[in-house]
Amino acid sequence: MSYIEDNSFSIGCVGMGANEENIDFIKKYKPQNIFCFGTSLSKKDFESIYEELQDANLYIFSLEDNYSYKFTKYNYCKTQSIKFVVDYLCKNVLSANDKTIYQLRDDIIELKKIRELKLKERIKKSGLMAQSIYYIMRNVDMNTIVSADAGNHYLDAINCFTPRNYGTFYIDAGLAAMGNGICTSIGVAVGELDKHHICITGDGCMLMNGTSIYTAKKLNLPIVFVVFNNCSLGRVRIGQMKEKKFIGSDIFGCDFKRFGESMNIDSYQVENLSQLEQVFDLIKNKKETILIEVICSHNEIPLGLKG
Repeated sequence: MSYIEDNSFSIGCVGMGANEENIDFIKKYKPQNIFCFGTSLSKKDFESIYEELQDANLYIFSLEDNYSYKFTKYNYCKTQSIKFVVDYLCKNVLSANDKTIYQLRDDIIELKKIRELKLKERIKKSGLMAQSIYYIMRNVDMNTIVSADAGNHYLDAINCFTPRNYGTFYIDAGLAAMGNGICTSIGVAVGELDKHHICITGDGCMLMNGTSIYTAKKLNLPIVFVVFNNCSLGRVRIGQMKEKKFIGSDIFGCDFKRFGESMNIDSYQVENLSQLEQVFDLIKNKKETILIEVICSHNEIPLGLKG
């Protein structure tokens, strides 16, 4: 992701990964102009808040060719660098000497404080998966690179993590192929060996692309694979909860700690937050391939689906 959360004018995600506080802020503020950075695969998430934004002028910056939006008024710009556009806007548009700009900044700062307090309240009521991801995201430095795989853990990650530096959060907001985060973290780590990397993934994803972690071990890449084992294809199971009819969504009997150890990877298994904190304290200065299996509830609902 290209935006920096520490920027005073960033409210965070809109669409996928957004929360009630962000949406309420947009409804109240009623922006006249919106600058959107994305791709055709993620436009469905942005269009999910169409009702709140349909009267605004939309400016779309993308690495891809033009594509259609629901919005009646929009300008499209293909660019080779999203980072360049974000930097330009922050330095020029948002640095204008205008009292309304300063009021907006203060309002956003207050929004972030309220949002963090409400997120903490939601985390306390959540299960181990959300609590673990929240803890991890609050205990990494600003240069740690995070990749979030497809699954329930993905929804928790985008709700808990706010990037503080460019190129530190990789997600698949389009096809959301299972196991993509494992391979993403390996590819990024090959190019940035001097940084720490964390891959947020799950048991279903590991059964898709888990053998790829052998490559990470072989190349001694500094990646911590955090595997959330809820003994299910979580997103599928949640979809089946409404009908109370579960077909092919259970995954029992997998031990990913032993899986990692079979490749001589330093591996751990935790069953509560205290154990996870102890493991992270133990490995925080290591720059090698590590696997942590987190045993969590079969029925935990991710933050992104709790409203």
